[in-house]
Amino acid sequence: MTAIPSYRISAYTANQYSSLFKSLNQKVDHLYEHLNSDFLVTTRKVKKYSTVARKKLQSEKATESLSTKIKKAIRSFDHIMVELQYHDIIRQKLEHIYTVERCLSEEFSDLYEHPQANKPLFYVLAMSDIIELAINQLKCIKEEYLLASNKIQQRLRALWTDREISSQLQLFLFNTSENLRNVIQSIDLLIKMHERIRTERNTFEVTCTEETRMKILNEIKKLYTMESEREIFNATFGITEESVLVEDGIFF
Repeated sequence: MTAIPSYRISAYTANQYSSLFKSLNQKVDHLYEHLNSDFLVTTRKVKKYSTVARKKLQSEKATESLSTKIKKAIRSFDHIMVELQYHDIIRQKLEHIYTVERCLSEEFSDLYEHPQANKPLFYVLAMSDIIELAINQLKCIKEEYLLASNKIQQRLRALWTDREISSQLQLFLFNTSENLRNVIQSIDLLIKMHERIRTERNTFEVTCTEETRMKILNEIKKLYTMESEREIFNATFGITEESVLVEDGIFF
């Protein structure tokens, strides 16, 4: 006979956690705004320089040497446009975290509004595991964002240091330092908030079987559609892709 999960969560505590996860979702929304600003600024600038470069290439006034440089610049702009796709990848990864934590907020909200209903829980039963996974995913997102941003800046800097190219294309060394700073600060804040949840003493009790916990984690894993996300998932819980989730985690 399978044991039924049990919990003891006051309406006050449920309201606190409902508000907390709503706040986390709001912070992700703000992060989306900063990511979008970063994407738009960079895309607009690069498209402008690429258009100028193509017009210069078609001009009969361009020497063979200059034409070679312009072609190289165009290839760099094309590479940057491809690399900018990392924004979409990061947004998708954030959406996966957002989705699970929105469900947590809804479960806690339901507990607050109907404290005597004794309704079955799902995500709340593995909240500690979810928090640990979110922290690891967010840290990876931060690293990927910094890596991609630096690659783009390096390409632009290489073009700008060629005085002939920067003059011909009217290329000014722009950077998205303000946007980058906003993005990193937003991610760091999310990580800090999650780490605080992880380290704070639990103010409620939840008991569930290992089988139930594994069912929850496997459902969460289905949301992570990218290979890198699944690698972090496996590393977080000490498993291999082929094995069944059996590693003990943090229980309430």
